Amino acid sequence: MLGKATIEFAARVYMINNLNDICTTLDAKSLTLAPFCGDLDCEKVVRNESTQSVILGPGAPSVGAKSLCIPFACDFFFALHCGLPPTCTECFNQPLCTPQPLAYALFG
Repeated sequence: MLGKATIEFAARVYMINNLNDICTTLDAKSLTLAPFCGDLDCEKVVRNESTQSVILGPGAPSVGAKSLCIPFACDFFFALHCGLPPTCTECFNQPLCTPQPLAYALFG
């Protein structure tokens, strides 16, 4: 059971590098793993921008993306990166965010 759930979870996590991609994955009912600076103001911008893009059903609450966790390891899927991003990496909320990312964060 755990193996099947792990495979299904890994199929719904996408690596992204910009804010537009997070909106696309949210519309597909998936999660994103993105280089993130950890700044609270940056997360508020992400939530506001993604709220405007999410396709909702009638009566559904309008909630944007938020950071869920910072995974230490991505053993469940080899194509995902966890831990510290390379030094040349930028926060995925460009050009609105300038700090270097601290880690890869899971958003949903």
